[in-house]
Amino acid sequence: MLSIVDNPRPFALEDLPRAAADVAAKLTEAGFTEAPHLRQALALAEEAGEFVGAVRRYYGLARRTGTFEDVEAELADVVITAFVTAHTMGIDVERAVAAKLGVLYTRGWRES
Repeated sequence: MLSIVDNPRPFALEDLPRAAADVAAKLTEAGFTEAPHLRQALALAEEAGEFVGAVRRYYGLARRTGTFEDVEAELADVVITAFVTAHTMGIDVERAVAAKLGVLYTRGWRES
């Protein structure tokens, strides 16, 4: 399989499901086979925490500072890990997101 890194075509968000399948396969090849669903759920929570930490550092709410590039990189980790988790759990992300957006847009917004 041609990896994202080896692909001469620029990356697009539509490539995420294929990239997630590739990452999941590489994790399995590397021996990360025990409780893959739990592993990925925990990895997603960890990445979300790292994103929050990067945001706190960037906005001066932590002991040390951080860059916006750190924030971007950590958010990318969250998105990638979410797609790998979905792949591992057999979740159709496109369907799930479409369903959730349907709920969000019919729920209403705060009155001002």
